[in-house]
Amino acid sequence: QDIATRIIDRTFCDNDTRWIIDFKTGHETKTAQEKYRKQVNEYARILSMRFKSESSPKTIRCGLYYLTNNHWDEW
Repeated sequence: QDIATRIIDRTFCDNDTRWIIDFKTGHETKTAQEKYRKQVNEYARILSMRFKSESSPKTIRCGLYYLTNNHWDEW
């Protein structure tokens, strides 16, 4: 199995929800958005496995924030 480093821009807990936020400086395109969503979903998968045995929030929400146009996309 390959070893890879992942750097999450921002993660925090709010009530019973863990948020994973990725900031983007590039332009928002459909292709880029699909790529970024896949990336953040991988972060969510990793964190859900990491905190599975702890009493951490059960819900994970993800978001992309595009700095160039202040667009917020969440799921």
